[in-house]
Order: sequence, then C-alpha cells, then structure tokens
Amino acid sequence: MVHPEMQTLYFNAPRKVSIGMQPTPKPGPHEVLVKVHCVGLCGTDLHIYQGDHGRATFPMTPGHEWSGEIIQKGGLVTNFSVGDRVVGETTISCGRCKYCLQGHYNLCPSRAENGIFGKDGAASQYMIFPEHALHRFGSSLSFEQACLIEPSAVAYHAVDLIEVKPSDDLIVIGAGPIGLLSVAIAKIFGAKQITLVDMREHRLEIGRQLGADHIINLTHDDYLDNVRKVTKNKLFSTAIEASGSRAAIEQILNVMAPAGRLCFLGSTTATIDFRQIISKELKLYGSLSSPGVWDTVVQLYESGKLCADEIITHRLKIQEFEEALQLMENRDPSIIKAIVHL
Repeated sequence: MVHPEMQTLYFNAPRKVSIGMQPTPKPGPHEVLVKVHCVGLCGTDLHIYQGDHGRATFPMTPGHEWSGEIIQKGGLVTNFSVGDRVVGETTISCGRCKYCLQGHYNLCPSRAENGIFGKDGAASQYMIFPEHALHRFGSSLSFEQACLIEPSAVAYHAVDLIEVKPSDDLIVIGAGPIGLLSVAIAKIFGAKQITLVDMREHRLEIGRQLGADHIINLTHDDYLDNVRKVTKNKLFSTAIEASGSRAAIEQILNVMAPAGRLCFLGSTTATIDFRQIISKELKLYGSLSSPGVWDTVVQLYESGKLCADEIITHRLKIQEFEEALQLMENRDPSIIKAIVHL
C-alpha cells in the first residue's frame, strides 16, 4: 500500500537539514514509484551539505546511492514489474544528444544527476525514477549490499578506462570508498600487483582484505615523494587517483612508468608537470560517473565475484543523516561508508 504522504529529508541551505512530510508523487508513463530501502552517503553529499558543490541548488533532497523496490509503475513501463528490486543510475540523460547516442551519456549537457542537481534524490520514503535509468538486482543481494552498486560502478568505470591487465602494477591513491572499490575491481581485472596509499591505517587494512598486495601509510612521510623510497624506486604502469589531494595529484607523475595510464577520480585543482607527460608518453584520463557498466557490476555482485561489505561501517536512521555527514566532515577514523535505512 502506498501512503498518500511520505517522509523526506531536505537540504534547505548549506548546513541546514530538515525532515518533513510531502505528498507522495505518482509516476508518469515511463516512470516508476520506488519504495526506498537504503541510501548510501558519499563525499558528494558532504560537498552539497557544505554548500561547495558547483551545480547543486537548495532546497533539495540528496541521495544518489540507493536501493529499493518498485511499488507502482507508469502505463508505458515495459521492462520492470511491481515488486522488482532495483537500483538507479545517478545520471539521468536526455538520450537524444550526440553524447548520449555515442554512449557518453554521463556527459549529456542536458543531464540531471539524481540527488545532486536537477532531480531530488532517494533520502525519502518514496522516489519517482525513469525506467531507462533503472537496473534490477536479485534476492541474493540485500538492499544494503545493493547500495554499493553505484559507487562500485564509478570505480569500475575508472578501472575500465585505464584497461587494467594481468601485466599491470597498479597504484591506488586514497582509501575512501571509491579507492577501496577500485582495488577490489582491479583484482577482478587481474592486476599483477596493487599498491594502496592512504594516511589511515584502518582503511588500508580494509584495502588489504579487498585485494591490495601492498599498503603504504604516508601519515608521517612526505606524501608521494616517498612512495618510491618505500617501494625501492618502483614505477607503476597504471594508477588511480581517488583522494582528491592536491599534493597527490601534483606528485603522482613521479611514480608513473613510461607509457603509463592514469585515471583521475578525485576532484580538486592542481599543477601538473607536462614535461613528464610528454617524456614518459603518459595517458591521462578523467572519469565521471559510471556510463554503460551497471549491468556488469550487478552481475559481479550477484555472482559473488565482487563483495565489499567490509566498507560499510555505519548503519543509521534517516534522523541521523546529518550526524553521518559530520563524522565524514571531521574525518572520523571509524567511518568509511554509512548506510541509512528508511
């Protein structure tokens, strides 16, 4: 039974969070109404909460990592049924522009991003979602586990962009959720050696459990300038920068081997030495969102090849949403991934 009203969390302004009631919406012809079960929090939610996300506007409802079940569907929905367990892509594209038609729908100039800009997200009892951006998952996954599909898809896209192979030595900078998931997925791709770098020992140990062959804690070192000392001047054929640290970005070229491939996931401004890019003939990639990989990631979880339950550290109620954001903001060492149960 669908309740006529639903509880919804709002970001009303920077650092202004409220929970209120609003009418439950009805799906359009190509939409479904989802009963949200779980929402994952990530760094993007924190940036919106802090008021420093470039495209988010207030008031808005966050929540782009989510899982739920369909309880109503529009008259023209054909690929899904009431009762289906689903997750949805963050990018809601137009489907008609040249970027969408080329498969780069994450770059659609008319796109909305669910729970970020242009569309309210999943921190609500119910949510309207377009059929074309939905993906079904089976009962072998819990709703909590399914919440990891979105960040895993982001990590998968990055690993896929740099074409990680069994011959590759990979370095992952940053042991946040995306960095940790990148480790797990690179292991599935067959990377020969994976080195994970961070400044928090607990996260590094989780990374080891997920497949990192070597972990480096740089808490007391001069960041990446000392990686080569620790690894005896080893150079890496592939790298994923998932920390968003300016120091890491500016120094990461120093540990890249000639003809190396490097993907940037962390967002910041930095100065890069183009002489190294030229002299080593490096290939640099930026990675945005997760186009075209969701079905693959769902299959990896359903098959058991990918399991990342270790990164879920906090299970909360919607009333504790802001508390989780503050733990993230204060860099509480205990938190990696918080899941809100609705």
